[in-house]
Amino acid sequence: MGKERTGLGIEEIDPEDTLDLEEVISSSKGHSRSNASEAEIKTASEKAGFPSRQPRSKRVRPKSPYTVQSNLKTRAGVKELFQEIGARLEIFDQETFERALVALLEKEKMKDLEKEFRGLIK
Repeated sequence: MGKERTGLGIEEIDPEDTLDLEEVISSSKGHSRSNASEAEIKTASEKAGFPSRQPRSKRVRPKSPYTVQSNLKTRAGVKELFQEIGARLEIFDQETFERALVALLEKEKMKDLEKEFRGLIK
């Protein structure tokens, strides 16, 4: 035959230690909802350190003109140099790239492509 299972230990509970459900039910009826205003509740919750569950308002940023991604493979160290140029000029990579492109077009006297580029950035 199978093994005997151990008991749950219920039979060992003292009948004097039982929970009186009538006492629990009667004590919960005495509580009512408070009529605190929403501002009072917010103040109390902030004071107690509870975070708000309301969604944060999102800052609306203007739409970026930079929408097309262009990935380049470069020699070791060129990316860092490029980013350092942008950091010194206090501009982002996109603008650094565009300024470099304009400088190259001006240096090589490619007036037609320079005019086309300037038409794109208006």
